[in-house]
Amino acid sequence: MKKNFREKRVFVRFPCNFLVSLQNPQLQKEADVHSKDISAQGIGLVGFEPFQVGEDLELWVHLPGDSSPIHTYGKVMWVKEEGKMWRSGVKFDALHLLPIGVALDQAEVL
Repeated sequence: MKKNFREKRVFVRFPCNFLVSLQNPQLQKEADVHSKDISAQGIGLVGFEPFQVGEDLELWVHLPGDSSPIHTYGKVMWVKEEGKMWRSGVKFDALHLLPIGVALDQAEVL
């Protein structure tokens, strides 16, 4: 028997495809991935290598035509394998309403 699933997200997610550079200074790990969706509270990422749930990340979201990326911090909340790729959900350390508004203005809808 299936339990009723309640959406826990407060903010709407919007599909997007941005280059995201990130690093974990504690693990001396760096990667470039792509965004799948974004909200004021977090971002969905897709890449070739998995992250660990609970991993702290420093992120730079590169917007098309904008020379300075949005810089933020977040924590990996979930990870799942999708074919040969890995999808991760990252929750921002703080709400980012203004930069997310700029990102959504430039979002490439999938």
